[in-house]
Amino acid sequence: MSDISRAESTIFDSLRKEDLSGEYWAARELAKAFGYDEFRKFETVIERADVAVRGLGMEPLDHIARVGAMVSIGSGAQRAVAEYRVTRFGAYMIAQNGDSRKVQVAAAQAYFAQQTRRQELAQAAALNDDEIVARALQITSRRVHELEAQIAIDAPKVEAYETLMDADGAYSMDAAAKILGIGRTTLFNRLRAEGIIQAGQRTPYQRYAHHFNVTAHTYTDSEDIPHTSFTSKVRPSGLDFIAKKLGLVAVGA
Repeated sequence: MSDISRAESTIFDSLRKEDLSGEYWAARELAKAFGYDEFRKFETVIERADVAVRGLGMEPLDHIARVGAMVSIGSGAQRAVAEYRVTRFGAYMIAQNGDSRKVQVAAAQAYFAQQTRRQELAQAAALNDDEIVARALQITSRRVHELEAQIAIDAPKVEAYETLMDADGAYSMDAAAKILGIGRTTLFNRLRAEGIIQAGQRTPYQRYAHHFNVTAHTYTDSEDIPHTSFTSKVRPSGLDFIAKKLGLVAVGA
């Protein structure tokens, strides 16, 4: 550990607090230790950390909880300000989302990563075999419930889409427009504007052809002159491609 990291480690240790709920750090004190002079900017980092914690399938409030605090504004007066009660893991996630160009943030990342790992190892060592199995079953059960919930959400969409799918596994432009929640004419106009289908036609450019099924039809006019027309259908991959390209969300998604 470098001299700077050792000094920062001492600072983080000194800022550590403990109450009946366990150890924690105050965000306003961490902000200064992380090299942030403006707490407003540090709150932006906290918000990113909050999102990251949620993305890991954890409850942010368990690690970064907003609490009230009073600060002196002179002449004995005080005012309420935002404050956060941060766990060791919460501080680690905040450090990971901070400006690593700051020496203090880099040191905080190393410190809280090391301390969080030590805490995990200590907790794992304290578990007996039955507790380890119970923990694993608990995690598995939660994931199964999450998958079942997602399947329940997706099933109506899949069923609805399948009713609109043709025998060849593609969607007519009418069906695609319906799924995307826009009119057929609007869909064609936007596809042309985005350079996906050719102007004056209803066929895709070659580079997008893999997202469509294009069928040629030959017919003769009243003067017995042969002509060829094309029908374009959208493949499932094309439906996702078009939705992303046009910034749309499929109905029911």
